[in-house]
Amino acid sequence: VVVVYNWVDSDAVVPIAKEENPLFEEFGLNREKFHVVYAGNLGNAQNINIVVDAAARLRDNENVEFVVFGSGGLESDLRARIETEGLKNLRLLPLQPVERVKYVYSLGDVCLVSCKEGLGGSAMPSKTWSILSCGRPVLANFDEGELQMILTKNQLGVFTKAGDLEGLIYEDVDDVLSGADGMGQEPLLASLKGEDVAGGRRLREVKRVLLDSAAGCYGCVVPKGAWHTVEVLAPSVIYEAKDGKYGEDGSEPW
Repeated sequence: VVVVYNWVDSDAVVPIAKEENPLFEEFGLNREKFHVVYAGNLGNAQNINIVVDAAARLRDNENVEFVVFGSGGLESDLRARIETEGLKNLRLLPLQPVERVKYVYSLGDVCLVSCKEGLGGSAMPSKTWSILSCGRPVLANFDEGELQMILTKNQLGVFTKAGDLEGLIYEDVDDVLSGADGMGQEPLLASLKGEDVAGGRRLREVKRVLLDSAAGCYGCVVPKGAWHTVEVLAPSVIYEAKDGKYGEDGSEPW
């Protein structure tokens, strides 16, 4: 017996910085907004209507926009709901070719994986790996099972039960972001705006720089007082210099 696990071509499906993603211009999307992306079949099994329901509930939040790339049996129903309910915060766009997957999922600040209750218990959607390969958190509204275990154990996003609209919109972010003591209940789609947590403070990513010697980019300057993280994509030697001593604000005593 040979088990073939879900896979993703991590050399082809890679993170694309927002400022380098052509989909924003092609579809007139605002890079400053927080985007929730769904891509795939628009059918009953995917419970795609929960995306419309979530958009309807968050319609007054001008900073959040839902972007759906797809086609399927419920496409006309979705278009009708968007028009009838006047959901300007929900864009329904054509399904993109497989070679553009990296642009589709990198467009999102968070990407959705959903199913109709009772249809996903033994499933592991392959799009999960594409989302993660693009460096994006997964927002799962799915049946309990392996997907839930992988996401929660490895802190790769947020899991809510299939069909649970309240859980999709409101979730205790302590389960996702470590160190966020006292944050309590708040809108989930506000808690995952590309933010990290340090010392109880939520930090939003404002810039990403790819250091690539082949492209002549060997370093960058981080503004004073700015939190930063380093993600190593290949074997590297990294040298960091600071103007002034470490720990002068008391946060780093060494």
